[in-house]
Amino acid sequence: MDDFRDTEPLAKVKVNQRWHSRERRWGAHAHTVWRRFVWAHPVPIQFMIALASAGWALVALLRPETVTSGQYRTLLAWPLAEPRSWGLLFAAHALLSLWRIVDPVKRLWIGLPVNVCGFVLWGYVTAQATLFVGLRPSLAADLVVCLGAFACILKSGAAKEDA
Repeated sequence: MDDFRDTEPLAKVKVNQRWHSRERRWGAHAHTVWRRFVWAHPVPIQFMIALASAGWALVALLRPETVTSGQYRTLLAWPLAEPRSWGLLFAAHALLSLWRIVDPVKRLWIGLPVNVCGFVLWGYVTAQATLFVGLRPSLAADLVVCLGAFACILKSGAAKEDA
């Protein structure tokens, strides 16, 4: 009988130790993902955001009727009242982002404003389209671009090559 009482608490401890070690493993994986996100180089993220802005600019400049219909109709309210203005704004963001990537001299004084502009631009477009249409499949892509733009803001000036 004494042996039974001694083994019962040990069995509970082993179960708890297994559970805690599994929790530690998931915590370690989450920490690894976070560490890779924090220490990742921002150039690939900046390049993808620049490509997305260039695509948006091309569509807005070459086919302005796509901006005047559907989920983007709310963009034609204040502050920019025509699709060509949105196209030029996205084109300017794309060109400045690409210039920052290929420029051998890194300039923090232009890097931070370009990153903030990209985040505000994509955040505004995503918010307006979501408010007008609601949840839609393309919301995931828009949110990924917004998250990438926010990550670029966090990484502005983190190292010399990140400017």
